[in-house]
Amino acid sequence: FLSSKPDKLLRNSLDIKIDDKNEFLSFLKKDIKKNLPTAYLEDFNQYINSNWLFNKLNYKKILTSSYYVTVERFRFWIAELSRSKSDIYVVRHGGFINQINVLQHTFNYEIKISKKYCNWNKKNKNSMYLPPVQLEKFRFLKRNLNPDKCLIVEPMSAPYNTRAGKFPYHEDYFKVINFTETFIKNLEEKIHSKIIWRGILAQGRIYLKKLLKRKFNKINICDLRENYIDRLKNTKIAIIKYIDTPVTEALIADIPFIILVPKNLLEIYEDKKIYETMIKNKILFHDPVKASIFLNKIWHNDNINKWWNSPSVKKCKDLLKNNVAVLNKDYLSDYKNSIKRLQ
Repeated sequence: FLSSKPDKLLRNSLDIKIDDKNEFLSFLKKDIKKNLPTAYLEDFNQYINSNWLFNKLNYKKILTSSYYVTVERFRFWIAELSRSKSDIYVVRHGGFINQINVLQHTFNYEIKISKKYCNWNKKNKNSMYLPPVQLEKFRFLKRNLNPDKCLIVEPMSAPYNTRAGKFPYHEDYFKVINFTETFIKNLEEKIHSKIIWRGILAQGRIYLKKLLKRKFNKINICDLRENYIDRLKNTKIAIIKYIDTPVTEALIADIPFIILVPKNLLEIYEDKKIYETMIKNKILFHDPVKASIFLNKIWHNDNINKWWNSPSVKKCKDLLKNNVAVLNKDYLSDYKNSIKRLQ
């Protein structure tokens, strides 16, 4: 929206009241002057003035699922509305089990700015239930008649930490990629040509797909112009490398999947029994070799579907759905009733 250059004179003139006797606080004091977003300094008044028309509209309830994080102008707008006693409701936009606890990774920011956080399930007292209508397209996903691809879903390589919890940032990312290499290396050669590696790359990691292709020349690199839901239509089984929204979407679409993630990047909170059930049913692996051995065992004939539709795995999937996202057949009525409760 705005892109002023940092004003060095203005920034150097800032008098920041921080005790710089502490080494870290001294670094922080200097770093703030250098890296404070221009939206909060050089462009501050322009952002404030840009919303004057919207500020007059006197909205009583505002629901937002992502703009409160990604759009600076929107953040200024809801901040101004909160001063006029408008109610802000942050609507959950992704995640997996017990997203309320995951919000700790961003210091409960979503809860702090919300009159009530809108969750996908009914298990948390500190939130209200709002059906995940964005998942409806996954529930009605129609797979191809004979899906034959093994889709490996890699986490995005973030340039810097955006939350305080466990996630594959720079210091952990190569361990995640090594898991992928070990997993592919131990798969039957026949499966390699069926692999589609889907990695959203950032900050110089574009070389990873070339590296994987050089080591495993039969695998396919995903064209990201084809979205995730379309890829799932021809997926025989998905290997999901991080526990987040792609797992929930595959679960709702009832696409067979395996989660392969290093144990040190897994935050279980109070959900230990659920994760143990996933491990027991071969849905969650912390060892890439064991995951490869299992996929080799079930890849041929109709063994993937036999495993995925077995009574034990079905029970596990129902447990996950109840704890991740409740999307009833009459979800529109549920949504309407939830909105009414905001009145």
